[in-house]
Parts: sequence; C-alpha cells; structure tokens
Amino acid sequence: MHGIWGYWLKVAYACCVAFLWLALGAPVSADNAPPPDYQAAARAYQDGQMAMQSKAPAEAARLFELADALAPSPQALRNAIRSNLAASQATRAATLALAARRRYTDRETQSLARQVLAATSAKLARLSVKCGQPCALVCDGQSVDTRPAYQFDLFVDPGSHVVRAKFQAREPVEQEIELHPGERLILSLEAVSTSPSDAAVPSAFSIEPLLADSATTGAPAAPGAPQWMFWTAAGLTAVSAGAALVSGLDTVQRHDAYLEAPTPDGYAQGVQSQRRTNLLFLSTGVLGALTVGLAFFTDWGGAVSVSPHVDASLDGASVSVSQRF
Repeated sequence: MHGIWGYWLKVAYACCVAFLWLALGAPVSADNAPPPDYQAAARAYQDGQMAMQSKAPAEAARLFELADALAPSPQALRNAIRSNLAASQATRAATLALAARRRYTDRETQSLARQVLAATSAKLARLSVKCGQPCALVCDGQSVDTRPAYQFDLFVDPGSHVVRAKFQAREPVEQEIELHPGERLILSLEAVSTSPSDAAVPSAFSIEPLLADSATTGAPAAPGAPQWMFWTAAGLTAVSAGAALVSGLDTVQRHDAYLEAPTPDGYAQGVQSQRRTNLLFLSTGVLGALTVGLAFFTDWGGAVSVSPHVDASLDGASVSVSQRF
C-alpha cells in the first residue's frame, strides 16, 4: 500500500502543479527585452508620486508607466492604473488593467484589475490584434507599445479607428475599423511577400467577402454551449479535487496508523481509503478535461462574425482578419 500511496501522491502533486501553471499563466519571455533598470525605475516612481501630490495625474500616470517599463512591478502598474483613472483616461486605465490581470496574480492587483474592467468595459470597445511576426502597432497615429510584439490587447473609444501594423523589412498593414460600446474585435494583421515578377497581380485590389449568417440565409446559426454548463463543470471539478485531497490525507493517516499498529481491519480500511482516493483523482481528471473542452465551445458573448481583408500590390500583399463578439 505504501508504494501505491507514494505513486498517487506524486501524480496528485504533478496535477496540481500543472493546473496552477495553466490557471495562473506560464511566464512569457520577451525577445531581446532589455534588462531591468531599477535605479531609473525608482526615480520615475518617485517622480510619479510627486506628480500625484501636485495634482497632476496625467503626468503621474506617464511616470508610473515608465517605471513599470524600466523594471516591471505590480506596484508601479497599479499606480499607473489609478493615475489614469484620476486623469479621466479610461481607455488607458482599462488597457493597463488587462495587462495587470495577465502579468500579476497577487490579490491586490487582480482585485483592482477586475474593478476597473467591470466599470469601463461596457462603455469602451476592446481590440485584440495579432501579428504573424513581431510588429509595432499604431492606432490613430499613436503608438500602442514601445516594443514590437506578436499580439496586443487594448481598449479604445467606440467609433472609427485606423490600425496600422509596422513590420521589419515588410510593408505595413493598415485596417480601418468601426467599433461599438461593449464590442470586442479580434484583428489578425500579417504581411505577405509576393514575387515582383508576377505580372498577373494587379497594382491594387481589395477582397472583402461577406459570410452568410442566419439573418440572410434563414438557417439557424450553430449556438455554443451555454455558460452555465462550463461553470457547473468547473464547480464539480473543484469539489472533486477538494474531496480527492481530503481523501488522500485520510489515506495517509490510515497508512501511518497501520504502520504503528498493524491489524487486518486497519489494512482493509487503508485499502478501501486508497481506492476511494484513486477514484476521486480519476473523476477530477475527467471533469477537468471536460471543463477545458467546454471552455472552447461555450458561447461567451453571443454572435460572432469574421471578415477577411486582403490588399496586394506588385511590392507585396497584406492580409487582415477581424472577428467580432
């Protein structure tokens, strides 16, 4: 029984580590990221505090963001969020809240990010941009980030915007978009090279196919799974995991008790407890897999529309795909 118990304890530990890794998010490495400059970050942080005391929240927000860029820290990012809110810069505050929720898992940062997103997301529009290679993103002439990246997640004011992705040694890709309050748009921008000798390629063309939906064809759209199914499966997974841990502790106690006073009855109870623990861990794994599967098929926001856009010339081509929620 000792060998079986040790094996399943290792399995349970590995499952818990894997779950926490997926739930909290694996660390993402930044290509060519400069080393942290703690001295410069500390000076920017102190200047930001002074700006807040001087009733200059916009300048304080800029300094706190600079401090976080020089040496990332949850304190600097939280102060940047609060300063942007004080400066009535809701779009920037909400964008930083998205970054804070993704980068840091401490309770204070997560709580602040949830509060800001709950208060602003319904009034703003969310734009998620993905590039096939690192790009510098510009929205309405303003740079979104100081460093190129593969993807960006930000909030913008509802209305018309021009998004431009700049690539190294590639033609930039530009897309005009129209966003409504509470809407989320996923935009894929990618530069594609073409052969200059291909005479069949016209100087410029644009293709914007309209995808048929239930409103134009009369056919019902395939709905996703309701959200209550996902949350029910997640709750059952948590209950099963808790029961498995409790049963595992009980098995350990019975094992120790049997070693101190070996009896046939103690052995039988230990075996029964071990079997119960095994079944609970098995059910937790099955429920966890079901929950992960439902996460991909759950209808999180209603109807979704996809719109591809292609631009080409003799020098190259660009492809963009937008997905609306």
